[in-house]
Amino acid sequence: MSIGSEERGNPSSLRGWLSEVFFPAILASELEPLLLRLGARATLDEPMFGRSSGLADLSAHLERLREKLAETNAKFERYAFVTGIDRDMTEGTLEFDRAELRLALPIAVVAERRRSREVELRVYCRARELPRCTGRAPLSLPPLPAVLPDNVRALLDAFAAGDPVAASALFDPASFTREPTARQREGRANIAAGFVHLLAGGVNFFPTGMGDDGRHCIVEGALLRVHGAEVRPTPSLFVLERSDQGLFRSLRIYDDALFSRE
Repeated sequence: MSIGSEERGNPSSLRGWLSEVFFPAILASELEPLLLRLGARATLDEPMFGRSSGLADLSAHLERLREKLAETNAKFERYAFVTGIDRDMTEGTLEFDRAELRLALPIAVVAERRRSREVELRVYCRARELPRCTGRAPLSLPPLPAVLPDNVRALLDAFAAGDPVAASALFDPASFTREPTARQREGRANIAAGFVHLLAGGVNFFPTGMGDDGRHCIVEGALLRVHGAEVRPTPSLFVLERSDQGLFRSLRIYDDALFSRE
């Protein structure tokens, strides 16, 4: 693959938000247009092959992803899209073969736009289910957490306190939650029952960034404590949708550590 075209200023043929086109471009072997969209200053952080930056490393990284996804007959189906001031996010389902099984894994891609045309693209999912998983570098956390809307902050406080009643009270009666394992609970009563197990011992989530379009709020960060036990900072993404009443209509979680123990 040519890796010098970005420096020559040639436009990419890919159209759409970067988070939207990431998996479709890889599956269609459109790696050079994707590389152009990422740019020379981009960083890619995903659980199958880790973290890379710079055109040469990104080119090799994308090729390894293409080969692994082709080898496992992977397909990507888009579910939802959210854009904020400095980042966009696409949720979907990645289907692939593993051993004798055909798995469907909820997965999310976040593209953060920084100054000087820098882009960082991050992939979130239950990484242990992927056809290949490599250890991710430890997260470097900022000194202060990201500023969040009051109701989102209240939810994270309830998670930290391990309080299923306070957490579920923030949800609409017709809402649903989905864990990284794809386990889904519908209705406030079922959500509360699920939170009893999910939040047992407390869950400490440190927010590092967020995007909000008024209806949806995406919160990126790191899990620091799960089920009352401290864990190495684990990349995590919470996707919240609001109802017309201001309560949460849904919560979808993407990470490799948080799930109900029942």
